[in-house]
Amino acid sequence: MLYGALGFGAFYGFVYYALVSVGAGLASVVLALVPLTTLFLAYFHRQESLGVRGVAGGIISIVGTATIFNEQLTLAIPLLSLLALLGAIFAIAEGSIVLKRFPRANPYSTNAVALITGSFILFALSAVTGEVWVIPSRLNTWIALTYLASLGSIPLFVLYLYVLSRWTASATNYSFVLIPLVTVVVAAWLAGETVTPTFIAGSALVLIGVYVGALTGAHQRK
Repeated sequence: MLYGALGFGAFYGFVYYALVSVGAGLASVVLALVPLTTLFLAYFHRQESLGVRGVAGGIISIVGTATIFNEQLTLAIPLLSLLALLGAIFAIAEGSIVLKRFPRANPYSTNAVALITGSFILFALSAVTGEVWVIPSRLNTWIALTYLASLGSIPLFVLYLYVLSRWTASATNYSFVLIPLVTVVVAAWLAGETVTPTFIAGSALVLIGVYVGALTGAHQRK
């Protein structure tokens, strides 16, 4: 249940709030910090070791994130939305670490409990904020929901837990580094999001920091 509260309830609550004002490209770059954040939290929980590379990578990534945040704030994107992305990072990172503390379980049953827990939290947040619950009427919305349910959710969550049960938490979350490589291009193409030189430079620093801090030292933590 704790994994569901963090990995689904808190993570998606923060992400959905942020995406109202933040573009998909920016969100994906910030979420690329997940593996590095997981490494630091895993060290705090004494699950993994932390060396000079982790600290150096963290500093580089912080500089890159600050560069991106500074530009986005000048574009009138709310600070709370950017902070919500950071909350999402900590939620998913801590959720994976919490799950590692428990014995290996069936990924289907684990996801079932986690999704139910997360759904209750999200429904409660929706009710508290006064959102109107309506059945989608647009075909595009139904296509998106079908894709998310059939390909983007169930297989993803099951495979994620399968890998997490066999790798360290930080190694499993390396997949987040690949997300911006696709999202930024697709967001610029389909949603018309602007990709500025400053955004590219900051994104590059974030990815370099994650590579230095989390990926280059992966063999030392196995």
